Amino acid sequence: MNVLILHGLGKGFVGARSTSLDHILCFQRYAPEHEYVYIDIQEPVSYWLTEFPFDLIVIDGTFLCWRWVRPRSLLDDIKEKYNWICNHPAVKIAFPQDDYDHSKVLDQWLYDLKVDCIYSVCTGHHDILYPLCSQTVGRIGMALTGYVDDALLKAREAYPPLPLQSRSIDIGYRARNLPAYFGRHGQIKVDLGRRFKEIAEGSKLRIDVSLDEKDVLTGAAWGDFLRDSKFTLGCESGSSVIDPEGEVRAAIEKYLIEFPGAPFEQISKDVLSGVDGVYVFSSISPRVFEASIFGSCQILVEGTYLDGMRPGEHYIEIKRDYSNVHEVLELVGDLNSAQQMECRLYKDVIKSKKYMYSTRVSEVFSRVDLIKANKGENPRLELWRAEIGNNKMFVTGAAVSLLLTQQEVAAVNQQVEAVSQQVEAVSQQVEAVSQKNDVLMSDLRHLLRFIYLVKSVVRFIRRLFDFKV
Repeated sequence: MNVLILHGLGKGFVGARSTSLDHILCFQRYAPEHEYVYIDIQEPVSYWLTEFPFDLIVIDGTFLCWRWVRPRSLLDDIKEKYNWICNHPAVKIAFPQDDYDHSKVLDQWLYDLKVDCIYSVCTGHHDILYPLCSQTVGRIGMALTGYVDDALLKAREAYPPLPLQSRSIDIGYRARNLPAYFGRHGQIKVDLGRRFKEIAEGSKLRIDVSLDEKDVLTGAAWGDFLRDSKFTLGCESGSSVIDPEGEVRAAIEKYLIEFPGAPFEQISKDVLSGVDGVYVFSSISPRVFEASIFGSCQILVEGTYLDGMRPGEHYIEIKRDYSNVHEVLELVGDLNSAQQMECRLYKDVIKSKKYMYSTRVSEVFSRVDLIKANKGENPRLELWRAEIGNNKMFVTGAAVSLLLTQQEVAAVNQQVEAVSQQVEAVSQQVEAVSQKNDVLMSDLRHLLRFIYLVKSVVRFIRRLFDFKV
């Protein structure tokens, strides 16, 4: 298949987070038999991009998060720029995140693009989030915000994590303060950290908990932190506020201008009354995988997690009202039981391969094949393939050529033509000189061979960029 992946990570993925890269590169990593082209949302859209015979178009969450952009006219420009997707015969799948934020805008956008399948990270209320798209049965599928990379699983098998008794941190946790427009559900992460920081002050436990941005850990530092933590705190991600067109976010931002630094409870009372808690849109954080890979036993706020994960058997559950905090601390003191619990989670859930990227990619392509079979082969794709070919060499060149606009293609053709004329002129001059001076004939022949080689290269470049403008 020819696969187009639309993303918002920037050209060349410069500065992109590893988790975001894993999400868009997993297809090529675990299904390398297909051909891939990556286009950032801010790159120009060329004629050949719109006319290329893609079999599959993947719309990543980093692309769709531009629905939040202000002023709204910028989103209108983006929609117009990518409107060609709606009539493209390729199978179209989308992987949105934070579906509840600008949900109406997202639903309308995906509906207009005629997306065949939407993989939502929210565990329920799809009819509320996608009133238009959910009208088609089977159009909404389930996804996680992240999966287990096969390399990490192999690393755990090759280098088993330290036993809990050998670790220096009793309870570790990192989280950030989420904006108030995530509602009370979004505050669980912060409340969890604050509660255990208070517990640390009155206990002998070594608790390394921070909600400060400056203490955020990424990459190898995050892995080292989990590897040295006997227990890791966690909870569901998501929101308890649905914000169809961004009005709630705008109201809170306006409120904070008038009352800077207002605490959540004040904002909840003055702005979120009647809005917060009507629905809860929960999702599962990839931290569940990360903690298990590095062998840290998990203390999770009661909620819905991965299939097969059971409290008391695979993790320690703490009630939402923290009414069982003393029982939790007693369990923290029993490292032998905690070690067995962590090993069961890894063996029963993580090691099952159900949540590995390779498994997920295989499932997605199976879904794509099914959609293609139901839709039937589109004669438009067959015509395109007949015209320009469907081979690896062309697709490799397309990774460059698809980025050019029609005006840029014309400019390249003009430059190539100018260079060709200059080479021809030099060739004629050298030929004239060679006829007058036999002494230089040998050296000139070498020079002519070089010039002919340059002309061949120029002709190749002209063929590469000989597009229909």
